[in-house]
Parts: sequence; C-alpha cells; structure tokens
Amino acid sequence: MHLRSLLLIIVFYSFSCENIRSFRSIPMVWQNISNSFPELPDGIRIFSGRNRKLPLNAWYVEVDSKKAHLSTEIVVSNDADRRESPVQFAARLNAAVVLNGGYFLMHKDPSEHVGLLVYNGEMISLSLRSM
Repeated sequence: MHLRSLLLIIVFYSFSCENIRSFRSIPMVWQNISNSFPELPDGIRIFSGRNRKLPLNAWYVEVDSKKAHLSTEIVVSNDADRRESPVQFAARLNAAVVLNGGYFLMHKDPSEHVGLLVYNGEMISLSLRSM
C-alpha cells in the first residue's frame, strides 16, 4: 500500500470516528429582519437566527392569523415537470411570502416530493420508512 493511501485512510478514519453531537435545543440569536422587506404586508414578520458555534443559520416567518387580509395555504406545483420555483409560485399566487417546505427528487421527470405530502385531502406522496 502506498504511503499516501495509508495516510488518507488514517485521516478519514480519524474524522469518521468522531462523536456525533446531538442537542435538546440549539441556542439561536434571533433578529427581526422585516424592515429589509419594505413591501411586506402588515401582520407578517420575518426573523433570521444564527448560531456561530455550529455554524447554523435559520429563518422563520410569523403571520398574524387575526389579520383578515392575510391567509396561508399549502400549494403544490401545477406545471408539467413539477419544478416550479418559489419565485414562480409567488408570481402565480401574488404571494407576499413563499416557503419551500419539502425535499424533491429532481433527477426524475416530473420531479417527485420526498416524504408525506397531502394536498386538499389527497395523498400525493407517502411518508418514508427511514432515511
């Protein structure tokens, strides 16, 4: 065995045997970034969170359901290849906020949702047995 191959195996082994960290909760520093979106309707706020140690970035949207002019809904792509982007959804639905809420098998045509997806009472995709 070449010295280089042996060195690569040792390096790989040392990283692969590292303990996997798990967390009950992850401390995040949250910041309201709604002012970055001046066209955001009243009743919608956007937050950005960060944990520099992991590192981890996350975002969430808060919608005031008591505001009559706001509504939320689950939608699925209606184009033939099911590759409608969030920007396309926003344009088609005149939406203030669009969240991509799933994972997809993009190598398939049409693309397929991964995991449980129920839309208007119809099961579109079954849940996974395992990952």
